[in-house]
Amino acid sequence: MVKVKCLTFGLRKKANKKDVMIQQKKIVLFILIFSWFTGMIFCQNYSPLRLITNINDYQVHERAMLILNQDLYLVGEPINFYALTYDVTFGIPIEFSSILYIELYDQDNQVLNQKKILLDKGEAINDILIPRNLKTGYYYLRAYTNYMKNFGVNTFFTQRMKVVNPFMCSRFEVDDAEEKIPFRLKIAAEGGKIIYNVKSKIALFNSESDESFCATLLENDSVITRVDCKNGFGVFNFIPFADKVYRIEALSKSKQKVCVKLDQIEHSGIVFKLDSVLHTNAYGSLLKHDFNKYPVAVEVYNGGVGYKYESIINTIDSALCLNLPLGVNYIVLRDNEMNEISRRPVYIKPKNKLELSASLKINNTSDSISLDINTDINDSITYLVSLSLNDSVANKAPMLDAISLAPAFDQLSINELNYACNRDENANDYILKYLDNKDLNKNKVKINYLPEISRDIVSGRISQIGDIKEEGSLEHRELYLSFIDTLCWVSRCESDSVGKFMCHLPLKYQGESLIISVNDTTNNYTIAFDDEFFPDFVKIQKQEYYPNVNQRELLEQRMINLQINDAYSKQCSRKNFEKRPDLRFYGSYDSEYIFAKYRDLPYLEEFIFEIVDEAIPVKHEGSIHIKVLTEQNRKEGYPLVIFDGIPLIKASQLAYIPCNELESIRIVSDIFYWENKKYEGIIDVSSKSGTHDLVETYDNSLCVDFCPVKTGLDNYKAFNRHIPYYTSSLYFNILKCSNSHLNIKVRKPDNKGNYFLNIFALNKKGEWVTYKKSKAIIMK
Repeated sequence: MVKVKCLTFGLRKKANKKDVMIQQKKIVLFILIFSWFTGMIFCQNYSPLRLITNINDYQVHERAMLILNQDLYLVGEPINFYALTYDVTFGIPIEFSSILYIELYDQDNQVLNQKKILLDKGEAINDILIPRNLKTGYYYLRAYTNYMKNFGVNTFFTQRMKVVNPFMCSRFEVDDAEEKIPFRLKIAAEGGKIIYNVKSKIALFNSESDESFCATLLENDSVITRVDCKNGFGVFNFIPFADKVYRIEALSKSKQKVCVKLDQIEHSGIVFKLDSVLHTNAYGSLLKHDFNKYPVAVEVYNGGVGYKYESIINTIDSALCLNLPLGVNYIVLRDNEMNEISRRPVYIKPKNKLELSASLKINNTSDSISLDINTDINDSITYLVSLSLNDSVANKAPMLDAISLAPAFDQLSINELNYACNRDENANDYILKYLDNKDLNKNKVKINYLPEISRDIVSGRISQIGDIKEEGSLEHRELYLSFIDTLCWVSRCESDSVGKFMCHLPLKYQGESLIISVNDTTNNYTIAFDDEFFPDFVKIQKQEYYPNVNQRELLEQRMINLQINDAYSKQCSRKNFEKRPDLRFYGSYDSEYIFAKYRDLPYLEEFIFEIVDEAIPVKHEGSIHIKVLTEQNRKEGYPLVIFDGIPLIKASQLAYIPCNELESIRIVSDIFYWENKKYEGIIDVSSKSGTHDLVETYDNSLCVDFCPVKTGLDNYKAFNRHIPYYTSSLYFNILKCSNSHLNIKVRKPDNKGNYFLNIFALNKKGEWVTYKKSKAIIMK
């Protein structure tokens, strides 16, 4: 600007007045062009949105993602998956919850298998077994955390998969007498409403299926336009007029006809019309007819976070540019009374910023396959590498743009995601069908389910039985939690004023039958255990699945492999795979007596009286109790008596158990302090069966089937290493890399076939890449 002023000053000396005016006009024009160009650049890098969500109202919007190693499974096979938790608002991985719930269920919402897995820094790799008795068809896998329960089942991850039972008669072709696909036509208008004399974009979709149809828009009885709606969706533009009548007639592929009358057209209003999306900028127009409720405020909602456009619109501008965050945004217009007058979803697609190259080196003379992976940056990257054999459809790892899109919609399926995200030109038109989505989180959701830490959490409530309720009888009640087992592990907690309780269980102990007992011999209680798994499901539209006839040979090969594995494998009990702690919860015992080492004695009472030096049977009020002789030699206190890992509240029945049914008895002869509780020693008795059948169940107790957290892959079978292990998944594992190069080696199987390589890479910034290579022929 200094040079321009100097130039102007010089012109005033040498040139005449007319030339000076011409030169000044040129300078002004130059300044205007420069300012406009600078404004365009600034608009692309500066967002005029101001955050309006209070930091105290902000909630973490945690989501879960599963990547499966296949999309087609046989019954009896494990589903290997990679799990990741991320924040939907910012689209980056997060370390929030440590426990992830996995459920396998059918189209009748019947749970077939479920488990809990431990997340390490928000990631995990695990599996879940498909039961053998399933029929061929579509099945679903869903994943969620305890914290995600606050926001309902619509935030859960759901994946549909194909399961084939080759041991039952499978049909490879659909019968001609196929049931007609239902057809229900719905419409959604851009901005949420149709206004006379305003150009409107209308979305048409079949709410029942993705069957294609042809739609015709009629004005009175004249045809205005026709639209071919592929995959059950289509859009068209038109301007309605007040003296006309409009209707839409649609004909489906299965020859079903539907007619919808456009009778909800408003005479005045304003809408936001999306013109284009470039990078993260949304360009749109504000269109109005007979609207006078100015000023108009523009707000944007993304994943529960609200923003407000910094300028108040007092007149309708011809254009509006908004720099939006990634994912699904809802642009909301409000009038001077703060009523919502228009809403438009806009999707900003995340960019695939990572670049990856991989080479699969196969040598027929070697027993291994070498894989080299290279990325364009030196950064900490998480890889998921899947190398599969004879996979009918090479697995496609979900992309993060689809992940960002999914949580914004209530009924969005995986197929609809793929349809929307793989077509950049109509993704923003497609999401018009979800215009009525109310996931703006205007009202703060009360958090009832907290993120779980790295252990099992058991919670529930106790209530007193009887007509007479003692005041304060539910408060500070002591509860024992234990598993039926000869290896003793016991935990305890107390109830609050309303009877609620919560207890943390260790991960090292993997029990299945959990016993919860109220330590009270005077009052009777009932115990209600909180179901850890979420009971509600979203209704599923049933669909039949029949394998393609081209898959017959593949299915037969995999069935033979499954039979070979069954024939040469040894079923092992679950306990053989679990490394349990050697030390009991009370530490080391002072003395141990093995019943098999002593002569036969009829009952435990006589065995303790004659053999055990640290304990003595005592008669009290007609019952026989066993007391421990502690160092203080006190007889007024009672010890903690444990039988097969379960504390006995009423231990008088212990004296009459036959000795030939017992394995051992362990004694702790010191006073045992357990938090604020004191016991005069401990008596730990184990039976030969370890099933707790020799004693009666305490009335104030509850036994539930408990699903423990899985810290690693399930070893369903111990394979004989001399027999070849035929599998369809050669390699499926998480790999961490801190630089740009990674090399791994995979052992080749003994059979031959087509191999498919899939790599999913992700860094902590949310940048991602997917890589696929298929049909590499390997022969032993």
